[in-house]
Amino acid sequence: MAASYNRRFPTIVRYGSGIIIFFLFIGLGWRSAATVKTNALHLNLLHPVMQGESGELLELSDEVTGLTARAAAVLQPDEAQLWLENGLADYSQPLTALELCLWYWDEGRVADAAAACRESQGTTIYWIRQGIAAQIEDNESQAIAFFEMATQVEPESAEAWFRLGVMLQQEARYEEAIVAYREAVTHGYEAYDSLGAMYLRLGQLEEARQVLLEGISVYPDARYTYLHLAQVAEAEEKWHEADDWYRQLIEVAPDYGPGFSGRGRMAVRLGQYEQAVTYFQQATQVEPGRLGFWLELGHAAAQADDTTLAVRAYEQALLLQPDNAQAQAGLEALGQP
Repeated sequence: MAASYNRRFPTIVRYGSGIIIFFLFIGLGWRSAATVKTNALHLNLLHPVMQGESGELLELSDEVTGLTARAAAVLQPDEAQLWLENGLADYSQPLTALELCLWYWDEGRVADAAAACRESQGTTIYWIRQGIAAQIEDNESQAIAFFEMATQVEPESAEAWFRLGVMLQQEARYEEAIVAYREAVTHGYEAYDSLGAMYLRLGQLEEARQVLLEGISVYPDARYTYLHLAQVAEAEEKWHEADDWYRQLIEVAPDYGPGFSGRGRMAVRLGQYEQAVTYFQQATQVEPGRLGFWLELGHAAAQADDTTLAVRAYEQALLLQPDNAQAQAGLEALGQP
C-alpha cells in the first residue's frame, strides 16, 4: 500500500527539517492575537521552499517575505489585502497567492481562499498536512475542514478526497463519506473496499457488491475487498457464497485470521461444527492475540462436544481479557469453576 501510495502521489513540495513561520503579522492593531496564533499554526509545517510556476524550487528569501512585512506595515486591512492581491511580478507570486489564500481563510471566505490557493502550486499538500496535524490532535472537525479545503483547491486530488472520506467515516457521516470515496476512486485511489464498506454499513448491499466486484477486477489481491464481499453475502444469509469469498480471502492473505474465522462461522451456520473448530483453530494460530477467535473456537468446540478444547479456548480468552463475560459464561456452562 505504501509503495503504491508513493507512486500515485508524488511529492509536489519537498519538506526538510527546517521550519519557518513567515506569515506572522506581529503588532497589527487590526488582527487579533488569536488570528496571529492561527496563522502560526497554519505555517509551522511549511519548509522555506516552494515551487515556482515553471517548476523550479524557490527559497523564501528576504525579497519574498518582504511582501508580508510591507503589507503588515500599512496597518490597514484593506491596504494590506491590496498588497496581497496585487502581489509582485517576480518569482514571489507563489508565496503571495498562499498569503492571500490564508487571509481569506481566516476571514471565513473559504471559496475565495480556495480560488487564491489554486494560483499557487503546492498548496494542496499544505492543506492535507494541516488536516493530518488536526487529525493527530483529535480535532476531527478541523481536520475535515482542512481536507475539504484541499479538495476545493485541487478537485482532482485523490489523496485529499480519500482522507476526507476517512474522517467523515470516523464521524459516522457515511453518506458524505461515500461521496468522498467515490471521488477518490474516480481520481485513481484504490478506495473500493472503503466505499463498499460504507454501502454495507448503510445496508445498501447491491451497491456494495457492485463496487467491490469492480475493485476485485482492478486490484485482485486487495484482502479487504474480499472480506467485504463475504460480509455482503453473509448479510444476505447466503452462507455458501460467503464461505467461497472467505476461501478466496485465505488464498489472497493466508496470514490473515478473519478469512479462517469467516469460514468457521459459515461452517457453524451450516451445522458443520467439527469443520468450524478446524477453521477457528487456524485463525488462532495465525493471529493468537485476537480475543474473538478464541471465543469462537470455544463456542464451536462446545457445540462439537469437545469440552477439553472448549475449556482451553475460554481460558486463553481470559488470559487476553480476564473479565471477559463470554469466556466466563462459557466455562460456567461447561461446569468449570
